[in-house]
Amino acid sequence: MSRYGPGSAPHLVSVPGRINLIGEHIDYHQLPVLPMAIQRNISIAFRVRTDRRVRTVSSLEAAAREFSLTDHIEPGPAGDWANYLKTAAVAVETCWPLVWGIDAAVASDLPVAAGLSSSSALLAGFAIALLRANDIYPTVEDLMAVLPEGEHFVGTRGGGMDHAAVMAACRQRSDKFLQAASGGLGVPQGSLAFRQYSTTGPLKAKQVALHLCFDHPLQGPTRLKES
Repeated sequence: MSRYGPGSAPHLVSVPGRINLIGEHIDYHQLPVLPMAIQRNISIAFRVRTDRRVRTVSSLEAAAREFSLTDHIEPGPAGDWANYLKTAAVAVETCWPLVWGIDAAVASDLPVAAGLSSSSALLAGFAIALLRANDIYPTVEDLMAVLPEGEHFVGTRGGGMDHAAVMAACRQRSDKFLQAASGGLGVPQGSLAFRQYSTTGPLKAKQVALHLCFDHPLQGPTRLKES
C-alpha cells in the first residue's frame, strides 16, 4: 500500500524453495530424483487491479517492474527477474484467460542462485497470484502441464521436478521414517519423492507421477487453495 496507494484488500501467496537429495538434471530423462521443500520461501502480497496492468516491486531490488497482459508479452534483458513474472503470465494464458492484472510485492528469504529453485518458486508463486486474482483455482497437475514448458520464455528448458517440489510438497507431520520404494532408503515423513517424465514429444509434463510420503496418501487432484 505504501508503494501503490490504497486499494482492495491484499492476498498472500508463499512458495518454498527445495533441495534435491538424489539425481540432478535426470528427471527429464525419466529417471528418479528425490527433492523436498525447505522452510525458506518466496512470498508475494498482491491485490487485484481493474485493468490488465501488472506492477511488481521486490524487496531485493529498488526498481519496480511493469508490463501489460497482452497477446505478445516481450521478454526483458537476459537475467532480469521480471522475465519470470512474464513467464508466469504467458504460461497461464495458454490455458486460462486473464482479465485482471495485479499490484504485487515480492519478499524472500530464499537465497538467489543457490541451487534452491528460487526462480521456480517465483514463477509458480506469481502464476498462482495471477490465477487467484482472476478467481481461477487449477490443480497442481494442471499447472504442471504448463509451467515447466513455460520456462522456454526465459531461455531455459528441463523437467518439472522443481515446480512439482515447490507446489506439491507437504509439511512434515511426524518424525516417522518411511522406506522409499527403491533401495530401502529412509526418507522423512512429509517429504516428496518424485519421478518426472519427459516434457518433450508425446510425453508431456502433465504425465508427472508424484509420490507423496505422508500419513494419508494423496487422493485425486491436489487443488490449490487460498492461503
